[in-house]
Order: sequence, then structure tokens, then C-alpha cells
Amino acid sequence: MRSFKTILLLLPLLIALAASPAFSQKSKKKKSSTKDKKEGIKITKDSTWIKLKEHAAIGGSFWLDINSNAAIIEVMPTVGYRINKRAEVGFGPSYAYRNITRVFDETTGELAGYGREVNHIYGGRMYGQFVVYEPIFLRAELEYLSIKDYSVSNTNELTPHRHFVPATLVGIGYKRGERSYSYAALFYDLGANKYSHSFTSPFVIRIGYIF
Repeated sequence: MRSFKTILLLLPLLIALAASPAFSQKSKKKKSSTKDKKEGIKITKDSTWIKLKEHAAIGGSFWLDINSNAAIIEVMPTVGYRINKRAEVGFGPSYAYRNITRVFDETTGELAGYGREVNHIYGGRMYGQFVVYEPIFLRAELEYLSIKDYSVSNTNELTPHRHFVPATLVGIGYKRGERSYSYAALFYDLGANKYSHSFTSPFVIRIGYIF
């Protein structure tokens, strides 16, 4: 299990390396570099900026779920880099508002049932995405989130405190568009527990847009 998690942690980097044209076009780069020198072509800051803009993938995801047991709002902007037409990696902050029914045991502090509770969850994430067959893509996300928890005090009272919890999500999605696109994805939280995104299910749905 530890080795499997290690592979998942390295997934965005592996996608970047596997899809990078640097491995397949070394000789082409050397030739173009020699040609540029002969023709006196200068690499300017403007041309570098234009190249970065061409590869930039800025956007994020949003999720809203309101029902009789919970009100969940997620806002997750991202800044990404398009390695090529299929692969993309990126990072960004995460914020989630939870107003959900949970009850904790007053003796152990463990989740015992459900009762109304408000929780502000925040942190950061990184992701790797690969289009396996247009418009279907696979995606892995690694998050590190600060979440409110409870501990039992010396007077047997529940005391709230915050701590960071890692989360590993893998999933499949559908996108509409090429350079700029909207998408919907279904994830599975590999470490699902009482701190999970939805608290009641290991499955996570996200809808987003990339410019």
C-alpha cells in the first residue's frame, strides 16, 4: 500500500516526463538552436512570455451540493501548464465550506453519528491530467487540507482544533473544448475516512473550466 501511494504521489511528475517532447526531440532542438545562431535570431523576454501564455492553463473547479443533510460549497482555482495536447499538470489553493450533520462521541471524540456542524476546510493541491481518448481524460489530485477536528479534554468535553490531512484522489473525466474547455470529473478518495471531502462517501464530483 505504501508503494502504491508513492506511485500516486509521483504521478504528476511521471506524466510530465512521459509527455515532454524533450525526450523525443533532442536532436531537433540542437538543429534549431544552431540555425537560430546562424540566422542571428534572439530569444527575447517577449517571446518567452508568449510561449508561457500558450502553455498556461488557468481556471479551476466548483461544486455546490445542498440537501436536507448538508450544504457543501467547494472553490478550487488552479494554475496549470500544458505539456502537450494530452498532458497537463498544475497546482492551486483549495477551499470548502461544509455545513453538515455529524455527531462525535463525547468520550472518544470519534465520529458516532450525524448532527449539524460547520467546517471551513482549506489548503492546497496539485494535479496531473492525461487525455487517453478525446474527450476522456484520467486525473490524479494530491491535496493537503486543514480541517476542524475534535479531541476530548480532561473534563470530558469535546475541544475543537485544526490539523492537516492529506488526500489522494484518482478519477476519470469528460471535457468539452480543446485549448479552453469545460469539464466534469468523478473522483475516488483513496484514503476516505471521517475527514473525507463529502464525509459520507469516498466519491467526489467536480465541475470546472480551463482557459
